Amino acid sequence: MTLFLVVALPFAAVIILALSPFLGRRLGRSAGAILTAALALSFGAAVAIAQAFVAGKTSLVAEFGAWLPLRGSDLALRIDTPMVPVLVGLTTVALPVALASLATREEGTDPARFGAAFGLTVGALLLVVTARDLLPPCGRSSSRAWGTPRCS
Repeated sequence: MTLFLVVALPFAAVIILALSPFLGRRLGRSAGAILTAALALSFGAAVAIAQAFVAGKTSLVAEFGAWLPLRGSDLALRIDTPMVPVLVGLTTVALPVALASLATREEGTDPARFGAAFGLTVGALLLVVTARDLLPPCGRSSSRAWGTPRCS
């Protein structure tokens, strides 16, 4: 669950920031607080994962798509020992960069738009770092059904 939160919190901030104009409310400087809170919580979850690895854990898997009807195409996030510093480093750098960018933004720019774009970028990077498989499995019946060639 913690691994899922690391990735999902920036995307949750993006959804809130992207929907705010349609809900009839312009966020203004509150957009920075929403983005900062999401990134700070994501950083805290990444540190908790790092503490688990320091205590002896060797891998962590969060499966949340086992309901898909295709064999071998369940959605899962996975992190191993070599990727823990990348996860913590990414969340560590994202938080001060977001704070500095929101503090020094130009007049006339919408902080909600910047927050949504930056949160989407950070969320996508975290998703790439933690994704178990970015390509469909090769050589299984489900990949042949989609017309992809067998991997050798």
